[in-house]
Amino acid sequence: MRIAFSLTTIIGVHSAIVDETELVYGTFIVPEADKQEFKNRLREKRTLPIMEGATAKARVDLSTCFVDQEVKVDKEYKASHILLISNKASAKSASLDSQYFLIRKDIEDQDSALKEKFFDQNIKKLPLPIFKDWEQFFWEGIRPMIKELDSIGNCPYKGYVLKLPSIEGIQELVEISHVKYEYFKKFKRVPKLEALFAIGDIQNFNFKEWAGFLQSIGGPEEFKNLAMNQQKAAVRAFEIFGNDKNVIMNNIPIWHGSALRQVNILIRITKDKNKKATIKNMFKVLFAHYGEKREYIFPLIGNFERLVKEHEQNIRNKNWDAIEKWLTEIRYENVSYGAEELSKVCGKAKVSKNEYKLFEAQYLKNLEQGLIAPRTYPTIWSEFAKNAAWEMLD
Repeated sequence: MRIAFSLTTIIGVHSAIVDETELVYGTFIVPEADKQEFKNRLREKRTLPIMEGATAKARVDLSTCFVDQEVKVDKEYKASHILLISNKASAKSASLDSQYFLIRKDIEDQDSALKEKFFDQNIKKLPLPIFKDWEQFFWEGIRPMIKELDSIGNCPYKGYVLKLPSIEGIQELVEISHVKYEYFKKFKRVPKLEALFAIGDIQNFNFKEWAGFLQSIGGPEEFKNLAMNQQKAAVRAFEIFGNDKNVIMNNIPIWHGSALRQVNILIRITKDKNKKATIKNMFKVLFAHYGEKREYIFPLIGNFERLVKEHEQNIRNKNWDAIEKWLTEIRYENVSYGAEELSKVCGKAKVSKNEYKLFEAQYLKNLEQGLIAPRTYPTIWSEFAKNAAWEMLD
């Protein structure tokens, strides 16, 4: 196999692992006289083709890499064998959204090595804690997202790429793995009904009432006919309202379209059983009053934790004026420089605190590009998936 690297004074490419336009791993033989120039060019944003025979295998951006090591080669020429590795394959700089892993080919159990490397790089960055006992359940959700990359030449490593979902997607994976672990610990199996992975507080989930709820809507098969997001929404609403068929089923769009999951998390992390019951009851009281008022119900659910913290007495006393004033004047703490106008827009739109931080990060990241076409209002846009996006205007 002949591998050549064009547009440089490099003698040759020994091996490479490439993902689209990014070089993940590559070893180059560089003449001593040209070594410093080669290193300088790494800082430039330029794309160069890696060739196999006469066919370009990939065009790569070398500025995403750093020199990991170099070894002098003294054969018929004087040169250095330089190893480049992508920043995203480094534990120090790996981001959560897209990562590369290099596992030596001589390691027999590639999956175990991948798992160990993933947790080494990410355990402190994950949005919710993962404990050793249920680490395996989280790994089961992550592993299908890791794809093996093609290699060029005789690489000592196998290359893998992981493109993670959004932070909210990771949070959901963490929660699912926790429910699987708790369910397995309690019943020695994981639930067959996938929607039950949406349970927030498995230790206090009333399975007897749940069976009654399923019968009230026509049985488990009828429940399975709902779309998966509707099933999960029903499970989360059931945790708060119990076997109240009308409230749960008549408001599926609200439960699915709101931040009800955050309410369930609040209930789950509350240790005191009496406090759990109080929180559920306050939610029921608020929904009974605002259930038909969509301008209040979505911000209420999205900001429920702060509302309870700041207005518990007003909720108990049904002081609706104070609650409504708070819901229409949402303010955010620690607004980043440059996002002041955005915070006003999001406050008027009653965006929750958690959502606002995601919007703010995207807004600031794309602010410079947005200023190319001046607007009189802040605009933010982000891609959730290949065919799904959001845009927010004033």
